[in-house]
Amino acid sequence: MKKKWYAIPLSAALCLSMMLATGSSSAADASTKADRARACYSAFLNRKLVASSYNRYGYDIVDINGDQVPELLLSQMIGGKSYMYTYDVSVDKVKKLKGSTLGKAAPGMYYSVKKHQVCFIQADTGGGSYTIWQYKGKKLKKKMKLKYYNGKFRTRGYTCNGKSISFKKGNKKIQKILRTFQSLRNTNF
Repeated sequence: MKKKWYAIPLSAALCLSMMLATGSSSAADASTKADRARACYSAFLNRKLVASSYNRYGYDIVDINGDQVPELLLSQMIGGKSYMYTYDVSVDKVKKLKGSTLGKAAPGMYYSVKKHQVCFIQADTGGGSYTIWQYKGKKLKKKMKLKYYNGKFRTRGYTCNGKSISFKKGNKKIQKILRTFQSLRNTNF
């Protein structure tokens, strides 16, 4: 009679452990994809940055769109570009999502995991711009382009999505970006 009492809790424990193992396999699968993505990005960065070891750059590997597979954000002075890459699991390769010229600025990008957004910064002699892209699911959509003109080639002021805005509004928008977005964590400038 005692053996039957042990059989019920034992079989219940086995069923529970099988259910938990099944639930955690998707977490393990996501972890494996993230690890494969990081390894692929590491090899990509080694090829790209070793070839230009004198180059000033910044980069970060972070999951922007929340799909458990991180993206690579990279900004380089030589060539003057910033890039957003994703990892294509099906072919085990890095895929470029977006690129942007830097102008004469130091490498700079910002991102917000919470908002699923990346901000590309471009600056040159005449001013600069902050272009924010939203990356949700597999879609990349431009959310805002804030441009500043310093008066050298065009009347001093701001435009947001092509429409003139006040200095006060423009400065507030930049401060909000700097306050709510994260800068690249790995840099050599």
